[in-house]
Amino acid sequence: MRPSRSERINAVLEALAECHGQLTEQQAARVLGVGTIWFRHAFKRATGVSFRATRLHVKLDYASRLLSTTDLSIPEISARLKYADRTKFEKSFKRAYGLTPTRYRQQLFPPQDRSPLPRESPVST
Repeated sequence: MRPSRSERINAVLEALAECHGQLTEQQAARVLGVGTIWFRHAFKRATGVSFRATRLHVKLDYASRLLSTTDLSIPEISARLKYADRTKFEKSFKRAYGLTPTRYRQQLFPPQDRSPLPRESPVST
């Protein structure tokens, strides 16, 4: 029995999350074995949101996790998300979160909370 439309859309959403938003509309349509235009309409009808908006949300959610759990630089995160340049990433992030990636990270880890890592004590002989 063929999976229902909602099951197929859910499979696309899972694939999108697994690849951190790096799935294109054409690739998603190909996975489902349908045309891009049909996919675009079916996806929006099923989710209420365009594939493009969903993809951006997934990418920026991944960026926020990287900002909060790693010490990767903003350019490294931008490159990992395959943005053409850092500025586009920063603008997209600010539009979604109301803060630049740098400010977002600073709010998570204010300067006074950043204590240096403990140094190893010298080995006494």
